[in-house]
Amino acid sequence: MDEKRRKPGARVLVRHVMTTPVVTVRPDAPFRDVVQTLLDNHLTGAPVVDDEQRMLGIVTQADLLAKEAYGAAPRRLLDMVADLVANRDPSWRLKAVGLVASDLMTRRVVTASPDEAASVAAHRMMEARVTRLPVVEDDRVVGIVARQDLLQLFERDDTEIAGDVRSVLGDPRLTPEDNAVTASVEEGVVTLEGTVPYPPDVSVLEAMVWRIPGVVALRNQVVPRER
Repeated sequence: MDEKRRKPGARVLVRHVMTTPVVTVRPDAPFRDVVQTLLDNHLTGAPVVDDEQRMLGIVTQADLLAKEAYGAAPRRLLDMVADLVANRDPSWRLKAVGLVASDLMTRRVVTASPDEAASVAAHRMMEARVTRLPVVEDDRVVGIVARQDLLQLFERDDTEIAGDVRSVLGDPRLTPEDNAVTASVEEGVVTLEGTVPYPPDVSVLEAMVWRIPGVVALRNQVVPRER
């Protein structure tokens, strides 16, 4: 994660964790070239882009394996009927006879924006059951965010997390200026103790701490002085 671009208390954005530059393939890339690109770069998928880096689709290992699973023979009418009766996706048989990336790629791609929260991208990734999201800005691919990129948020040690918590507690723009709150961090679990002026301040403080990368859990024992 690019810590230099993220201030303590600021939300972690996709641009802070995404990988650049992006390994892409052209729509006219032959089948074997696409396979080699994924293998050489240890990737599960790569965006398919035009000359302007505009997103056309994504080709994944699953798209390529269709050729092995269904064979490269042209589709027969009987096959189409069988797919419909069995409620199978017929697109896999089309991919099986594909020769270039544009034949093989998935056109409906779940993407992320560089300026959205990393947590939102993680939720979208889980809902779509994908391992990576192309990051698109102005219709152009500018990065890739993968599960491992998001998991790296939890690699931070307790000292780093505690430093961010102290910065948040000491910043009157983020938390009540006259708070009397102390924090401790153990194995990523943040414990807050002390007081704040008013009841809503408790929720504000909790929300700001949750923004800090690496926080695994929060034990908020802060109470308001006025009820």
